[in-house]
Formats: sequence, structure tokens, C-alpha cells
Amino acid sequence: ALDVAVDNSGALRSRTGQVLITATASHSMWAKPGLCLVAQGTSLRRMDESGTLVTLGTLDAAAPISYAESNGVVYFSNGTDTGRIVAGALREWGVRTPSGQPQVVGTAGGLPPGRYLYAMTFLRDDGMESGSHNPGIIELTDIGGISFLSMPASTDSSVVGKALYISAPNGTELYRIAVV
Repeated sequence: ALDVAVDNSGALRSRTGQVLITATASHSMWAKPGLCLVAQGTSLRRMDESGTLVTLGTLDAAAPISYAESNGVVYFSNGTDTGRIVAGALREWGVRTPSGQPQVVGTAGGLPPGRYLYAMTFLRDDGMESGSHNPGIIELTDIGGISFLSMPASTDSSVVGKALYISAPNGTELYRIAVV
């Protein structure tokens, strides 16, 4: 018999059929109730309950993907790309560091003369903060201030602020002085 299933009692019933969702070669499928992910080439896609595939993003490599879930967030990596799926949307795993340090100039103020280190980081809407490159250095020869100019911008739409850091005069540790 074709297209029938035999149950434990020996009775025949019609076998459940299959439906082709996509003819595109797919790999690295992962699922949990309410979320199904699959890769097609360099596209990472989410499959909804009807089988419709929605592109979440484009990866740099078409390599097999490993997934892990923690606290409702699905993290993934293929050895080249990393990311996380939050509420069905693709987000970066971490926060990319700024492309460099802001430009600074000495200005009027009440800081004592000395060598100051300064740095900037990005702040994401979920509270995560980026790292920073090596700090910049400014030398104040007289009492004055430091004005931050031309700060790097983030291309990540979830970045909602920038944190500015500065050292004590001739210091080596940076302290957060402002969030903009």
C-alpha cells in the first residue's frame, strides 16, 4: 500500500502529506515553539506558522550555523557571523566599538593642567555598552577644559547614546563623565 500508515493495532489510515515550503537549498534549521530559523545561502530567515519565510538579515558566510538559547534570546554563530534573535528580530550580538575616538580641543574651564586620557563608547537600548579603542590624549598646559567634537556615529539603530570618559590629570584610569 502507498500513502498509508499502519498504527499499533494494525489499522490503516491515510498518511499525512508533505508540503513544499521552498525549493531553495536550506540548512541550519533551528526551532522552538513560536520561532523557526533557517539559512538559505547567506540569508538568515524566520519561518512563520504558515510556512512563509521572512528574511532577517544577510550573513557574510554561508557556513553551517550553531544556535543556543538563553533567557528567551537565541544566539547564533557560523564561525564568521554572530548575532542574536530577540522577539523574532535579528540584532547584533554585542555592540560594535566606535571607529575611533572623538576629536577634542582645549577650552575654558576649571581643570588643572596635565595630560588627560579620553575615550568614547556606544550605549545600546538594552543597556549593553560597547568597548573602546585605545584612549586619546590631550595635554592642558594651563587651567582649562576639554571640548568633545566630531564624535563617531553608530550604524546600529539600537544604539541610543554615547558615553564619554576622561582620566584625572596625569592619570591612567578613565571615569565616565557624561552620557549624550
